[in-house]
Amino acid sequence: MAMTENSGLADPTAWKPERWLDRHGNLLPDHEKAATPLLGFGGGVRVCPGKRMAEVELLTMTAQMLYRFKNIEAAAPLEQIRTRQGLSVYPSPLNLKFTPATLNPTP
Repeated sequence: MAMTENSGLADPTAWKPERWLDRHGNLLPDHEKAATPLLGFGGGVRVCPGKRMAEVELLTMTAQMLYRFKNIEAAAPLEQIRTRQGLSVYPSPLNLKFTPATLNPTP
């Protein structure tokens, strides 16, 4: 339950992506994120060796989705998304609507 301890975050179960952004809306640098209790990959000398690979795969997958679909939207309001806890914390099923992009438009 390290991800939901109250010691490092105010309201740890709330969906607040802005906690990982600076005041200009940019992602915090790794050295500033290191002070937060996000322990999915561990930290220090025992950090997961697959951390960078997972980050690159997530970036690649996101870029491919943005390239292939002109619109991706949730079928329900994002405020209704809930998380479930098991071995890890994960969202309850989320229905998405994908609108394909025209990759090779004909003149």
